[in-house]
Amino acid sequence: MAIRPALIIVHRWIGLFATLWLFVLGVTGSIFVFYNEPDRALNPELRYVVLGSERLSAGEIIAATEAYKPGSYGYQI
Repeated sequence: MAIRPALIIVHRWIGLFATLWLFVLGVTGSIFVFYNEPDRALNPELRYVVLGSERLSAGEIIAATEAYKPGSYGYQI
């Protein structure tokens, strides 16, 4: 087999696989652009925070954070 026809066949197959790969990237990328809309529709409870009536001081928030994950707060007030 001559080199030119072999290169044409290889070029076509590489182009086919590259086209499929770029198609998958394009579809998933376009879905990612509109991620917030379906997420908001499917998980509305994760988008809103219910405020409590009790207000905490900064020290209480720091203590709760340290109790949850020790060493997460770098300095003391």
